[in-house]
Amino acid sequence: MDVNLKSVTITEKGQSWLQLEGYWFQYRVYSTGRGGLKMCTAVHTDNQEIHKSIEEFLSTMIAEKRIRSFERNNGNYILTLKPSAFGRKVHEEIIVELVQFFKQVGAQPACYLCNTPTEKDFVRLNDSAVMMCPACQQNVEAHIMQSEQAYEQIPNRLLQGLLGAIIGALLGSLIWIGIGSLGYIASIGGLAISYGAIKGFQLLKGKPTRL
Repeated sequence: MDVNLKSVTITEKGQSWLQLEGYWFQYRVYSTGRGGLKMCTAVHTDNQEIHKSIEEFLSTMIAEKRIRSFERNNGNYILTLKPSAFGRKVHEEIIVELVQFFKQVGAQPACYLCNTPTEKDFVRLNDSAVMMCPACQQNVEAHIMQSEQAYEQIPNRLLQGLLGAIIGALLGSLIWIGIGSLGYIASIGGLAISYGAIKGFQLLKGKPTRL
């Protein structure tokens, strides 16, 4: 199928974004245990009958075994494809049909966060892409800036933090020792040590850094 899809390269492995006529689709391949390939998009409509029509359309895709399942959260639709349907051609065919149906029933491209109608280009956040309206983008950027400023004001008591990490790790190791004394080896023991070290570091006012 020859379609004009705008492809966006995402640095996170296995994640891709495609755009067609203002509608954005994000999909990511997971291991089979996590449900295969997840594809999501967002549309806006004030008419619940339109959402009902979209759900009926997706149910038909399930009956035809083109997708495995779908779920809706407000105006966000998340589709699960069959593990065998990981070819790009399959993705594009489904996207084209969805866009045609969205336009037919009057469902507009929307912000993933507040569901406001928007055809704004994607916003990159931590190596992921999100289609959001200008208002949500400003709110997110302001929140990130506030968090960064608050982080800079945290005192860096490295030695105290390291001491707390050692104490916390030792306490966490007691769980591992207890499990081992019962004749078992469990990963939860290692998690307990990690959790204890992190909490001990934070409690004694250590500042998380790359070091």
